[in-house]
Amino acid sequence: MDPDFTSPDVANLFQAVLDSDRLSLIAHLSQQELTLSELVEQSNIASKDIQRHLSILEDANLITRRERIGRNVYQFNPQHIEQIKRLQFSRQKIYPHLDSMNLGDETKKVLADYTKPDGSLKMMPSKFKKIIAVLDYLILAFETEVNYSEREVNHILEKYFADTTTLRRYLIDFQYLGRSRNGERYWRIISQVSDERMP
Repeated sequence: MDPDFTSPDVANLFQAVLDSDRLSLIAHLSQQELTLSELVEQSNIASKDIQRHLSILEDANLITRRERIGRNVYQFNPQHIEQIKRLQFSRQKIYPHLDSMNLGDETKKVLADYTKPDGSLKMMPSKFKKIIAVLDYLILAFETEVNYSEREVNHILEKYFADTTTLRRYLIDFQYLGRSRNGERYWRIISQVSDERMP
């Protein structure tokens, strides 16, 4: 099984939809937002059971809740499913085989310890040489002579690690990525070898 499918978001999603009553509630809420009493009327499920199901669906981020004239109103949240689909699909595009990459043996050795089978990062190392090895790997996702927006940089980096801010900062501090003064433009720097990079 793909290791990404053990993530809390995906596990919660599967748990939430593995129930016919919850699927029925999702179907109702995908048509329009409804209150608890309206759900009871339309679904013929007991109020206490609906409250339990709504709590599970809300925890899985499959529904949203807002207050309307003193009552809670619920609505289906399809954006969460789309986000999971996008992240799962994008992670499949990460290079999974280190042997096929143009990286040194020491770098590959470090990456073997710090990457998952799908190519994403388990964690960021704390030692300088290991950070450099990881950054040597990450920078390969960026093209030379291409300008990226911050959003595009984050979209690339989220395939590898949830904390895109840390990754982006490392890439800039260690001079793998250049950034314009206003922060609107990023580009890959190729003028240095790894041993010469300093934060």
